[in-house]
Amino acid sequence: MCTVARDGERLTFSERIAEIERRYEPGSVTRRFLTEGHDELEAAVQRTTRRLAAAGLVAADQPM
Repeated sequence: MCTVARDGERLTFSERIAEIERRYEPGSVTRRFLTEGHDELEAAVQRTTRRLAAAGLVAADQPM
């Protein structure tokens, strides 16, 4: 399960979250959102990965 960085580099979901957290101060709105919405964001990435695989746009076992 992957996503992309600001520069288009492929990252795992965890790497992407860590990359964002490095850029924002603890207590910032962005960091609070990532903490509070982590599970929902991860679920959205998983759903999107499954939909892309179902549409044949990525292999089901291929990291996106």
